[in-house]
Amino acid sequence: MTDWLLQALLGSTVLGAVVLLVRPWVLRRLGPRMAHGLWLLPVVRLGLPPTPAWSVHSSAVAAFGEEATGVAAQIVRPDALVQMLVVLWAAGALVHLVRGLFDYVRFMQRAGAAVVGPEETLDGVAVRTSAFVTGPVAAGIWKRRIFLPLNFRQRFDPDQRVLALAHERAHHRRHDIAWNFVALVALSIHWFNPWAHHAYRLYRLDQELACDRDVLAASPVSPEAYGRLIASASRTGGVSPVCALSKADLIKQRLVALTRPAGLSPRWAAASLAPAVILALAATAPISISGADGVAAIVSAAARPKPAPSPAPSPAASPTPEPDSAPSVARRPPSRHRASPAPVPTLATQRLTARAVAAEPTPSVDEDRTSPDYLARRRAIGLARSRWRMEHPAEAARARGRPIPASLSLAP
Repeated sequence: MTDWLLQALLGSTVLGAVVLLVRPWVLRRLGPRMAHGLWLLPVVRLGLPPTPAWSVHSSAVAAFGEEATGVAAQIVRPDALVQMLVVLWAAGALVHLVRGLFDYVRFMQRAGAAVVGPEETLDGVAVRTSAFVTGPVAAGIWKRRIFLPLNFRQRFDPDQRVLALAHERAHHRRHDIAWNFVALVALSIHWFNPWAHHAYRLYRLDQELACDRDVLAASPVSPEAYGRLIASASRTGGVSPVCALSKADLIKQRLVALTRPAGLSPRWAAASLAPAVILALAATAPISISGADGVAAIVSAAARPKPAPSPAPSPAASPTPEPDSAPSVARRPPSRHRASPAPVPTLATQRLTARAVAAEPTPSVDEDRTSPDYLARRRAIGLARSRWRMEHPAEAARARGRPIPASLSLAP
Protein backbone atom coordinates (compact mmCIF):
# COMPACT_ATOMS: atom_id res chain seq x y z
CA MET A 1 0.00 0.00 0.00
CA THR A 2 2.80 2.42 0.87
CA ASP A 3 4.71 1.83 -2.36
CA TRP A 4 1.52 2.27 -4.44
CA LEU A 5 0.76 5.53 -2.62
CA LEU A 6 4.25 6.89 -3.22
CA GLN A 7 4.11 5.92 -6.89
CA ALA A 8 0.66 7.51 -7.29
CA LEU A 9 1.74 10.77 -5.66
CA LEU A 10 4.94 10.93 -7.68
CA GLY A 11 3.27 9.99 -10.97
CA SER A 12 0.43 12.50 -10.57
CA THR A 13 2.93 15.21 -9.61
CA VAL A 14 4.98 14.53 -12.74
CA LEU A 15 1.89 14.60 -14.96
CA GLY A 16 0.71 17.80 -13.29
CA ALA A 17 4.08 19.41 -14.04
CA VAL A 18 3.78 18.27 -17.66
CA VAL A 19 0.32 19.82 -17.92
CA LEU A 20 1.65 23.08 -16.49
CA LEU A 21 4.36 23.13 -19.15
CA VAL A 22 2.18 22.34 -22.17
CA ARG A 23 -0.92 24.25 -21.02
CA PRO A 24 0.02 27.63 -22.60
CA TRP A 25 0.65 26.00 -25.99
CA VAL A 26 -2.57 23.95 -25.81
CA LEU A 27 -4.53 27.04 -24.76
CA ARG A 28 -3.28 29.00 -27.78
CA ARG A 29 -3.40 26.23 -30.40
CA LEU A 30 -6.19 23.88 -29.36
CA GLY A 31 -8.43 26.11 -27.29
CA PRO A 32 -9.57 26.25 -23.65
CA ARG A 33 -11.68 23.07 -23.90
CA MET A 34 -8.64 20.88 -24.42
CA ALA A 35 -6.63 22.85 -21.85
CA HIS A 36 -9.36 22.08 -19.33
CA GLY A 37 -9.45 18.41 -20.36
CA LEU A 38 -5.70 18.02 -19.81
CA TRP A 39 -6.19 18.31 -16.06
CA LEU A 40 -7.78 14.88 -16.09
CA LEU A 41 -4.32 13.33 -16.54
CA PRO A 42 -3.05 13.72 -12.94
CA VAL A 43 -6.50 12.82 -11.58
CA VAL A 44 -6.64 9.59 -13.59
CA ARG A 45 -3.07 8.79 -12.56
CA LEU A 46 -4.02 9.01 -8.88
CA GLY A 47 -6.50 6.16 -9.23
CA LEU A 48 -4.50 4.08 -11.68
CA PRO A 49 -3.88 0.56 -10.28
CA PRO A 50 -0.76 -1.50 -11.05
CA THR A 51 -1.09 -2.45 -14.69
CA PRO A 52 -0.41 -6.06 -15.80
CA ALA A 53 1.66 -4.85 -18.75
CA TRP A 54 4.23 -3.31 -16.40
CA SER A 55 4.15 -5.97 -13.68
CA VAL A 56 7.34 -7.82 -12.82
CA HIS A 57 7.24 -11.54 -12.06
CA SER A 58 8.82 -12.77 -8.84
CA SER A 59 11.31 -15.05 -10.63
CA ALA A 60 12.63 -12.08 -12.60
CA VAL A 61 13.02 -10.10 -9.38
CA ALA A 62 14.91 -12.94 -7.71
CA ALA A 63 17.19 -13.34 -10.73
CA PHE A 64 17.91 -9.63 -11.02
CA GLY A 65 20.14 -9.57 -7.96
CA GLU A 66 20.43 -8.12 -4.53
CA GLU A 67 21.61 -4.71 -5.68
CA ALA A 68 18.33 -3.83 -7.44
CA THR A 69 16.05 -5.18 -4.73
CA GLY A 70 17.45 -3.25 -1.80
CA VAL A 71 15.23 -0.22 -2.43
CA ALA A 72 12.19 -2.43 -3.11
CA ALA A 73 12.72 -4.27 0.15
CA GLN A 74 12.76 -0.97 2.01
CA ILE A 75 9.44 -0.07 0.36
CA VAL A 76 7.92 -3.43 1.26
CA ARG A 77 9.03 -3.03 4.87
CA PRO A 78 8.52 0.67 5.77
CA ASP A 79 10.06 1.82 8.98
CA ALA A 80 8.42 3.81 11.73
CA LEU A 81 9.29 7.16 10.13
CA VAL A 82 7.52 6.27 6.88
CA GLN A 83 4.47 5.08 8.78
CA MET A 84 4.38 8.31 10.77
CA LEU A 85 4.59 10.37 7.56
CA VAL A 86 1.74 8.36 6.02
CA VAL A 87 -0.44 8.99 9.07
CA LEU A 88 0.39 12.71 8.94
CA TRP A 89 -0.43 12.85 5.22
CA ALA A 90 -3.76 11.05 5.74
CA ALA A 91 -4.73 13.42 8.56
CA GLY A 92 -3.94 16.49 6.44
CA ALA A 93 -5.83 15.13 3.44
CA LEU A 94 -8.88 14.36 5.57
CA VAL A 95 -8.87 17.83 7.16
CA HIS A 96 -8.56 19.54 3.77
CA LEU A 97 -11.36 17.46 2.24
CA VAL A 98 -13.72 17.94 5.18
CA ARG A 99 -13.08 21.68 5.11
CA GLY A 100 -13.94 21.90 1.40
CA LEU A 101 -17.13 19.89 1.85
CA PHE A 102 -18.09 21.96 4.89
CA ASP A 103 -17.69 25.19 2.90
CA TYR A 104 -19.91 23.82 0.13
CA VAL A 105 -22.64 22.65 2.53
CA ARG A 106 -22.54 25.93 4.41
CA PHE A 107 -22.86 27.89 1.18
CA MET A 108 -25.85 25.82 0.06
CA GLN A 109 -27.56 26.27 3.42
CA ARG A 110 -26.99 30.02 3.61
CA ALA A 111 -27.91 30.63 -0.02
CA GLY A 112 -31.05 28.51 0.32
CA ALA A 113 -32.09 30.22 3.53
CA ALA A 114 -31.78 33.69 1.92
CA VAL A 115 -33.95 32.88 -1.12
CA VAL A 116 -36.37 35.68 -2.01
CA GLY A 117 -39.29 35.40 -4.40
CA PRO A 118 -40.66 32.49 -6.41
CA GLU A 119 -38.52 29.78 -7.99
CA GLU A 120 -38.20 29.61 -11.77
CA THR A 121 -37.12 26.67 -13.94
CA LEU A 122 -34.97 27.06 -17.03
CA ASP A 123 -34.04 23.91 -19.02
CA GLY A 124 -34.49 21.71 -15.95
CA VAL A 125 -32.40 24.01 -13.73
CA ALA A 126 -33.96 25.77 -10.75
CA VAL A 127 -33.27 29.52 -10.83
CA ARG A 128 -33.54 31.29 -7.46
CA THR A 129 -32.87 34.79 -6.23
CA SER A 130 -30.86 34.85 -3.00
CA ALA A 131 -29.63 37.69 -0.83
CA PHE A 132 -26.50 35.73 0.11
CA VAL A 133 -24.79 35.75 -3.31
CA THR A 134 -23.24 38.76 -5.06
CA GLY A 135 -23.26 37.29 -8.56
CA PRO A 136 -24.71 34.41 -10.59
CA VAL A 137 -23.61 31.04 -9.15
CA ALA A 138 -24.23 27.48 -10.36
CA ALA A 139 -24.46 24.81 -7.66
CA GLY A 140 -25.87 21.34 -7.04
CA ILE A 141 -25.22 17.99 -8.67
CA TRP A 142 -28.47 16.03 -8.53
CA LYS A 143 -30.71 19.04 -7.90
CA ARG A 144 -29.19 21.65 -10.17
CA ARG A 145 -29.63 25.27 -9.14
CA ILE A 146 -28.61 28.77 -10.20
CA PHE A 147 -28.52 31.47 -7.53
CA LEU A 148 -28.93 35.08 -8.68
CA PRO A 149 -28.28 38.26 -6.62
CA LEU A 150 -31.11 40.56 -5.56
CA ASN A 151 -30.02 43.33 -7.95
CA PHE A 152 -29.69 41.00 -10.93
CA ARG A 153 -32.29 42.82 -13.06
CA GLN A 154 -31.04 46.30 -12.14
CA ARG A 155 -27.36 45.40 -12.49
CA PHE A 156 -27.47 43.79 -15.95
CA ASP A 157 -29.30 44.67 -19.14
CA PRO A 158 -31.48 42.06 -20.91
CA ASP A 159 -28.66 40.81 -23.18
CA GLN A 160 -26.28 40.45 -20.27
CA ARG A 161 -28.88 38.56 -18.25
CA VAL A 162 -29.29 36.07 -21.09
CA LEU A 163 -25.51 35.58 -21.34
CA ALA A 164 -25.16 35.16 -17.57
CA LEU A 165 -27.83 32.46 -17.44
CA ALA A 166 -26.30 30.76 -20.50
CA HIS A 167 -22.93 30.68 -18.77
CA GLU A 168 -24.32 29.04 -15.64
CA ARG A 169 -26.32 26.53 -17.70
CA ALA A 170 -23.10 25.66 -19.54
CA HIS A 171 -21.55 24.70 -16.18
CA HIS A 172 -24.45 22.33 -15.50
CA ARG A 173 -24.37 20.95 -19.03
CA ARG A 174 -20.67 20.18 -18.72
CA HIS A 175 -21.12 18.68 -15.20
CA ASP A 176 -18.50 21.06 -13.85
CA ILE A 177 -19.79 20.92 -10.27
CA ALA A 178 -19.26 17.14 -10.13
CA TRP A 179 -15.80 17.48 -11.68
CA ASN A 180 -14.99 20.16 -9.10
CA PHE A 181 -15.65 17.64 -6.34
CA VAL A 182 -13.21 15.23 -8.03
CA ALA A 183 -10.65 18.03 -8.25
CA LEU A 184 -11.22 18.78 -4.56
CA VAL A 185 -10.40 15.18 -3.67
CA ALA A 186 -7.24 15.29 -5.80
CA LEU A 187 -6.22 18.58 -4.18
CA SER A 188 -6.80 17.09 -0.73
CA ILE A 189 -4.49 14.21 -1.61
CA HIS A 190 -1.82 16.75 -2.60
CA TRP A 191 -2.59 19.17 0.24
CA PHE A 192 1.12 19.48 1.11
CA ASN A 193 2.16 20.40 -2.44
CA PRO A 194 2.02 24.15 -3.24
CA TRP A 195 2.14 23.39 -6.97
CA ALA A 196 -1.09 21.41 -6.61
CA HIS A 197 -2.89 24.48 -5.24
CA HIS A 198 -1.57 26.54 -8.14
CA ALA A 199 -2.71 23.86 -10.58
CA TYR A 200 -6.18 23.87 -9.00
CA ARG A 201 -6.52 27.61 -9.62
CA LEU A 202 -5.47 27.15 -13.24
CA TYR A 203 -7.95 24.29 -13.59
CA ARG A 204 -10.80 26.55 -12.42
CA LEU A 205 -9.62 29.25 -14.81
CA ASP A 206 -9.62 26.83 -17.75
CA GLN A 207 -13.10 25.71 -16.69
CA GLU A 208 -14.40 29.26 -16.91
CA LEU A 209 -12.64 29.82 -20.23
CA ALA A 210 -14.25 26.69 -21.68
CA CYS A 211 -17.71 27.88 -20.62
CA ASP A 212 -16.98 31.30 -22.11
CA ARG A 213 -16.17 29.66 -25.44
CA ASP A 214 -19.37 27.63 -25.33
CA VAL A 215 -21.44 30.76 -24.71
CA LEU A 216 -19.72 32.74 -27.45
CA ALA A 217 -20.10 29.84 -29.90
CA ALA A 218 -23.85 29.61 -29.26
CA SER A 219 -24.55 33.37 -29.16
CA PRO A 220 -24.00 36.10 -31.75
CA VAL A 221 -22.80 38.53 -29.09
CA SER A 222 -19.36 40.09 -29.50
CA PRO A 223 -16.44 39.27 -27.17
CA GLU A 224 -16.35 42.91 -26.04
CA ALA A 225 -19.93 42.79 -24.75
CA TYR A 226 -19.30 39.48 -23.04
CA GLY A 227 -16.15 40.93 -21.46
CA ARG A 228 -18.17 43.77 -19.94
CA LEU A 229 -20.51 41.18 -18.43
CA ILE A 230 -17.55 39.36 -16.86
CA ALA A 231 -16.12 42.56 -15.42
CA SER A 232 -19.44 43.62 -13.89
CA ALA A 233 -20.14 40.19 -12.35
CA SER A 234 -16.83 39.80 -10.51
CA ARG A 235 -16.78 38.29 -7.04
CA THR A 236 -14.24 36.79 -4.68
CA GLY A 237 -14.14 33.19 -3.54
CA GLY A 238 -11.95 30.38 -2.23
CA VAL A 239 -11.70 26.66 -2.86
CA SER A 240 -15.32 25.60 -3.40
CA PRO A 241 -17.03 23.30 -5.91
CA VAL A 242 -19.60 25.98 -6.84
CA CYS A 243 -19.19 27.75 -10.18
CA ALA A 244 -19.51 31.52 -10.09
CA LEU A 245 -19.81 33.61 -13.21
CA SER A 246 -16.59 35.47 -12.56
CA LYS A 247 -14.08 35.57 -9.73
CA ALA A 248 -12.11 38.73 -9.15
CA ASP A 249 -8.70 37.04 -9.47
CA LEU A 250 -9.60 35.51 -12.86
CA ILE A 251 -11.02 38.56 -14.67
CA LYS A 252 -7.80 39.62 -16.41
CA GLN A 253 -7.00 36.14 -17.72
CA ARG A 254 -10.54 35.64 -19.00
CA LEU A 255 -10.64 38.99 -20.75
CA VAL A 256 -7.31 38.26 -22.46
CA ALA A 257 -8.52 34.80 -23.50
CA LEU A 258 -11.57 36.31 -25.22
CA THR A 259 -9.27 37.97 -27.78
CA ARG A 260 -7.67 34.66 -28.82
CA PRO A 261 -9.00 32.38 -31.56
CA ALA A 262 -11.23 29.49 -30.56
CA GLY A 263 -8.72 26.85 -31.71
CA LEU A 264 -9.48 23.42 -33.11
CA SER A 265 -12.76 21.63 -32.73
CA PRO A 266 -13.07 19.28 -29.75
CA ARG A 267 -12.93 16.15 -31.93
CA TRP A 268 -9.75 17.15 -33.77
CA ALA A 269 -8.13 18.34 -30.57
CA ALA A 270 -8.94 15.08 -28.76
CA ALA A 271 -7.59 13.03 -31.67
CA SER A 272 -4.32 14.99 -31.69
CA LEU A 273 -3.78 14.66 -27.94
CA ALA A 274 -4.82 11.02 -27.53
CA PRO A 275 -1.36 9.50 -28.31
CA ALA A 276 0.36 11.88 -25.92
CA VAL A 277 -2.15 11.11 -23.15
CA ILE A 278 -1.72 7.35 -23.55
CA LEU A 279 2.06 7.67 -23.58
CA ALA A 280 2.05 9.86 -20.46
CA LEU A 281 -0.14 7.45 -18.50
CA ALA A 282 1.91 4.45 -19.59
CA ALA A 283 5.20 6.15 -18.70
CA THR A 284 4.06 6.86 -15.14
CA ALA A 285 2.19 3.58 -14.57
CA PRO A 286 3.02 1.86 -11.26
CA ILE A 287 5.02 -1.37 -11.25
CA SER A 288 3.70 -4.35 -9.32
CA ILE A 289 5.27 -7.67 -8.32
CA SER A 290 3.19 -10.53 -9.69
CA GLY A 291 3.07 -14.03 -8.32
CA ALA A 292 2.19 -15.34 -4.88
CA ASP A 293 5.80 -15.18 -3.73
CA GLY A 294 6.64 -11.78 -5.18
CA VAL A 295 7.14 -9.96 -1.89
CA ALA A 296 8.90 -12.96 -0.39
CA ALA A 297 11.30 -13.04 -3.34
CA ILE A 298 12.20 -9.39 -2.83
CA VAL A 299 12.72 -9.75 0.91
CA SER A 300 14.75 -12.95 0.60
CA ALA A 301 16.89 -11.52 -2.19
CA ALA A 302 17.61 -8.37 -0.18
CA ALA A 303 18.34 -10.31 3.03
CA ARG A 304 20.57 -12.90 1.37
CA PRO A 305 24.22 -12.22 2.31
CA LYS A 306 26.52 -11.40 -0.52
CA PRO A 307 29.12 -14.16 -0.97
CA ALA A 308 32.75 -13.18 -0.66
CA PRO A 309 34.71 -13.46 -3.91
CA SER A 310 37.06 -16.44 -3.90
CA PRO A 311 40.66 -15.76 -4.99
CA ALA A 312 41.72 -17.09 -8.35
CA PRO A 313 43.76 -20.32 -8.01
CA SER A 314 47.41 -20.11 -8.96
CA PRO A 315 48.43 -22.49 -11.76
CA ALA A 316 51.72 -23.42 -9.99
CA ALA A 317 50.18 -23.93 -6.55
CA SER A 318 50.81 -27.28 -4.96
CA PRO A 319 47.93 -29.31 -3.48
CA THR A 320 47.07 -28.37 0.09
CA PRO A 321 47.70 -31.12 2.66
CA GLU A 322 44.90 -32.44 4.85
CA PRO A 323 44.31 -30.73 8.21
CA ASP A 324 45.71 -33.68 10.22
CA SER A 325 49.02 -33.76 8.33
CA ALA A 326 51.95 -31.71 9.65
CA PRO A 327 52.57 -28.75 7.34
CA SER A 328 56.09 -27.88 6.41
CA VAL A 329 57.48 -24.63 7.73
CA ALA A 330 58.41 -22.36 4.86
CA ARG A 331 61.82 -20.71 5.15
CA ARG A 332 62.47 -17.12 4.28
CA PRO A 333 64.93 -16.37 1.49
CA PRO A 334 68.33 -15.15 2.61
CA SER A 335 68.64 -11.43 2.98
CA ARG A 336 71.61 -9.12 3.37
CA HIS A 337 69.95 -7.23 6.17
CA ARG A 338 69.20 -8.81 9.48
CA ALA A 339 65.50 -9.09 10.15
CA SER A 340 64.12 -7.36 13.20
CA PRO A 341 63.16 -9.66 16.07
CA ALA A 342 59.56 -10.72 16.27
CA PRO A 343 57.43 -8.96 18.88
CA VAL A 344 56.93 -10.75 22.17
CA PRO A 345 53.36 -12.11 22.26
CA THR A 346 51.27 -11.58 25.35
CA LEU A 347 49.07 -14.20 26.97
CA ALA A 348 45.92 -12.73 25.35
CA THR A 349 47.59 -12.74 21.94
CA GLN A 350 48.61 -16.38 22.37
CA ARG A 351 45.09 -17.41 23.31
CA LEU A 352 43.55 -15.55 20.37
CA THR A 353 46.12 -17.02 18.00
CA ALA A 354 45.49 -20.56 19.20
CA ARG A 355 41.75 -20.05 18.91
CA ALA A 356 42.04 -18.67 15.35
CA VAL A 357 44.20 -21.59 14.23
CA ALA A 358 41.90 -24.14 15.83
CA ALA A 359 38.78 -22.54 14.30
CA GLU A 360 39.58 -23.43 10.72
CA PRO A 361 36.46 -24.76 8.97
CA THR A 362 36.31 -28.48 8.33
CA PRO A 363 34.33 -30.03 5.47
CA SER A 364 31.01 -31.67 6.24
CA VAL A 365 30.45 -35.39 5.77
CA ASP A 366 28.15 -34.98 2.78
CA GLU A 367 30.39 -32.50 0.97
CA ASP A 368 32.05 -33.65 -2.23
CA ARG A 369 35.81 -33.32 -1.75
CA THR A 370 36.45 -33.58 -5.46
CA SER A 371 34.34 -30.58 -6.44
CA PRO A 372 36.15 -27.48 -7.78
CA ASP A 373 34.57 -25.25 -5.09
CA TYR A 374 35.88 -27.46 -2.29
CA LEU A 375 39.37 -27.64 -3.79
CA ALA A 376 39.52 -23.88 -4.34
CA ARG A 377 38.38 -23.18 -0.78
CA ARG A 378 40.90 -25.58 0.72
CA ARG A 379 43.64 -24.08 -1.44
CA ALA A 380 42.75 -20.57 -0.25
CA ILE A 381 42.76 -21.71 3.40
CA GLY A 382 46.15 -23.38 2.96
CA LEU A 383 47.69 -20.31 1.37
CA ALA A 384 46.34 -18.03 4.12
CA ARG A 385 47.57 -20.39 6.84
CA SER A 386 51.05 -20.65 5.33
CA ARG A 387 51.28 -16.87 4.96
CA TRP A 388 50.32 -16.37 8.58
CA ARG A 389 52.88 -18.91 9.79
CA MET A 390 55.63 -17.19 7.81
CA GLU A 391 54.73 -13.84 9.35
CA HIS A 392 54.24 -15.15 12.93
CA PRO A 393 56.48 -18.21 13.41
CA ALA A 394 56.66 -17.96 17.21
CA GLU A 395 52.89 -17.68 17.68
CA ALA A 396 52.31 -20.56 15.26
CA ALA A 397 54.77 -22.82 17.06
CA ARG A 398 53.33 -22.03 20.48
CA ALA A 399 49.72 -22.49 19.27
CA ARG A 400 50.44 -25.94 17.85
CA GLY A 401 52.30 -27.11 20.97
CA ARG A 402 55.69 -27.34 19.32
CA PRO A 403 59.02 -26.20 20.79
CA ILE A 404 59.94 -22.63 20.04
CA PRO A 405 63.13 -22.28 17.93
CA ALA A 406 66.11 -21.08 19.92
CA SER A 407 66.78 -18.32 17.39
CA LEU A 408 63.60 -16.49 18.53
CA SER A 409 63.80 -14.46 21.73
CA LEU A 410 60.51 -15.02 23.56
CA ALA A 411 59.53 -14.08 27.05
CA PRO A 412 59.34 -17.01 29.50
